[in-house]
Amino acid sequence: GYSSDNLSSMVEKVTAGATGALGKIEMTGFSSDNLTSMVEKVTAGATGALGKIEMTGYDAADLSGMVSKISAGATAALGKIEMEGYDHKDLSGMVEKITSGATGALGKIEMTGYSSDNITSMTSTITTSTTNSLGNITMAGFDKDNIPSDITNSITTGSNAGILLQPPMVKEITAVTTPTKDNTPSYTFKSSKAGTITYGGSCISDNTSATTDNNTITFTTLSDGTHSNCILYVTSSTGVKGNSLSVTPFTVDTTAPTAYWTAATDDVSTVTGALMSGNTTDDTALVLSGTNESGSSVKVYDGSTELGAATVSGTSWSYSATVANGTTYQFNVKETDLAGNTSAATSNFAVTGDTLAPSVNTFTLSNTALKAGDNATVTLVFSESVASFSSSADITVDNGTLATMSSADNITWAGTFTPSANTEDASNTLS
Repeated sequence: GYSSDNLSSMVEKVTAGATGALGKIEMTGFSSDNLTSMVEKVTAGATGALGKIEMTGYDAADLSGMVSKISAGATAALGKIEMEGYDHKDLSGMVEKITSGATGALGKIEMTGYSSDNITSMTSTITTSTTNSLGNITMAGFDKDNIPSDITNSITTGSNAGILLQPPMVKEITAVTTPTKDNTPSYTFKSSKAGTITYGGSCISDNTSATTDNNTITFTTLSDGTHSNCILYVTSSTGVKGNSLSVTPFTVDTTAPTAYWTAATDDVSTVTGALMSGNTTDDTALVLSGTNESGSSVKVYDGSTELGAATVSGTSWSYSATVANGTTYQFNVKETDLAGNTSAATSNFAVTGDTLAPSVNTFTLSNTALKAGDNATVTLVFSESVASFSSSADITVDNGTLATMSSADNITWAGTFTPSANTEDASNTLS
């Protein structure tokens, strides 16, 4: 998998592999999310071991001399490297390729405490740990504050050139709420570099410029349905394409539901069951019911006045409406689906409260002193219309007979009383 003319690719694979292994290290005093601490310990340990080396021509007291020989040998060896695209006189060029290749691998790193969209933080950690470790080195002839400028300048030049080749890395910050009734929803993502945004799938936007850090875009008008193939990526000003970001799938629903009213049910007293619009009821807690879409909420109204939220169970709703005597209600409902679309109100269902029993206003006889052969008209007036009055069953008659009483309005009732023959009683009553 190695090609000598593709140093970037090799470094990318090595970096990804080595970093992935860091999370699997088990060693006393080592924590995979504290790279600084490990680097400092390794450097200090390695430096301490230098004094224990035994090797022909090596003198621990003359470390400077040995390093000089090693450097000379290594430098000479650089001139013997043969690799397409490599020039030992162009250290900046090599560093540029290494930087570019290593950066490409960053998106594949998995390590506790590391985020691929925050290269600055990782670079800072590595730089800090390396710098801190330098202070632990004890070696004759080494001065960490006096490194030759030709080396530092070459490395800086190459590193800066490599940074320009780093791809913009993007990460989702705020997904589109789903479902949503907004067919031009907003979406927020973060980019590690500024550049041009390119869209793919069913989502596009007029927002084509990305800045470093968070970017909020607005998708152009979307059709109703689920959008699961939307992607975007950022191309830097130097023409480097970043990773593609898959937008979390979401559903657009701009269609309002239809609310359904089923019944108003009276379950009090002897007259019970489903009412018709315009009926009266003696039920002070009248049960209203209907059906709805799954996930919807339902609100109940008296005309345009909101009474409260119905209890929803699956695709059915119910509501206990308080009914006062003598009050007429115009019940209706509205349904709101999961996306936030609200239906039109159902037709008004009229109900009048009648929670008090009727009373007798007057009960009279046209003649209270009757002789043989006479009769009298009995008149009974109720406080309101009655539905089940029977004179034979509801009125007690002494010493005579009362013909069946009738009424034109169910409020005023009349009938004829005929006394019994050969009867004399001053205390006769009808009740």
